[in-house]
This record gives sequence, structure tokens and C-alpha cells, in this order.
Amino acid sequence: MKMNTPDYLIYIELAKLIYTKDICPSLAAMLLCVSLGASNHPLGIPVIVNKYLNTVESLEEKIQWVEYTRNAIMKSTAICGIARGINSHGALFNSLPKEYQDLLSKTPTLDKEVNEWIPRSLELLDTVYGDSLDRVLGNVKAIGSDLYFWAFFVYGNVFYNRSLTNLIETELVIIATLIQMDTLPQLHDHLDNARRVGATDVQVTATQLIGNSVKNAF
Repeated sequence: MKMNTPDYLIYIELAKLIYTKDICPSLAAMLLCVSLGASNHPLGIPVIVNKYLNTVESLEEKIQWVEYTRNAIMKSTAICGIARGINSHGALFNSLPKEYQDLLSKTPTLDKEVNEWIPRSLELLDTVYGDSLDRVLGNVKAIGSDLYFWAFFVYGNVFYNRSLTNLIETELVIIATLIQMDTLPQLHDHLDNARRVGATDVQVTATQLIGNSVKNAF
């Protein structure tokens, strides 16, 4: 991508949102990467990565943030689709110097044990959806058993994992992704869910600002 293309200038402007008021730059930069990937604009991810990493002094902190953002993109992939997830991961990985790439973990965070997914999924779903859980699960189960199984896999394995992104951050990632997908019923649920698990109104509003800024930029 040439440096003077219109999209590049948009990415540069969006990178200013790393310093969104009342939200830490590491989280804002991560949500920008998630939003750009989910909106099918992964070429903007290197702009955000380079902008943010230039503000971080230690190599250890740089690698921690990259792992954190890779995990967030993985969670976003469960919503926006594997193709966009692959392109987002590739854009992030290929934007890094070789010495950074060599330091990234090669060990999956996902659990292969299917028997663990169901109880963990029910635990997390109850935490996230509260009194709405029966309605949500009932609707999904009525639509199709494969989708119902997929929902348990995602919640019991992908979203449940908190090794790099915690429950609040996961909900904010989901919100940013759903904004790009323009899926309003699910977005409405997760705006409530984020607050239910402890996100502040300020965090939710800042995430909506970042997500909508990316969506409206294109």
C-alpha cells in the first residue's frame, strides 16, 4: 500500500484514537486493531501497531501487547469469521520485526478437551447474560443444533480463556467487532453484558467511539 493512498491517510487519522479520553492507550490500540480487522481493513493494523509500539520502551512490554492484541483478534474472529481473522493476524504478524516475531508464543491458548467446554460455557454464559440466558440459548437452540454447539465452543473455550484478555476486555472486543458487523440485536445484548461483568460506562462509550469511528471511516 502506497503511503499517500486515501486509506493510509484514514488509518493515520484513526491512529489518533489510541489516545481516546478515559481509556488506556494499550486497550484503545488493541480495539482499533480488532475493529480494523473485523471491518475488513487489515492493512490499517500495521499503522496502529507501529504507532503504539513506538510509545512503549521495553521489549517485554511490546511483546506482551502484541500477544494481548493477537488474543483479542482471535476472540473477534469467532464473530467476524476466519477469513478476516487470518488476514488480521497476518497483518499484525508481518508488521513486526523478525526479532519480535521469534519471541511470540507458538503454544495455542485453546483447550482441546470438549468435555470442559460445556460447564465452562454455562458458567460464563450465566455470568454474561444473567436473566437473559434462557431466552438467548432458547433462540439459538431453536435455530439449529450445530449453531448451539458452536455457541458452547465459543463461550466455553474462546471467550472463557482469560490468560491474555480478561472478561471485561473480551466484552469490549465483542462490542467493537459487532459494530463492524452491523449486528444490532447482538450489539444491544453485549452493551448490557459488558456492564454486567464490570465494564464502566466510560469504557463502553470509549469502545463505541472507537468502533463507530472505524466503521464510519469507510
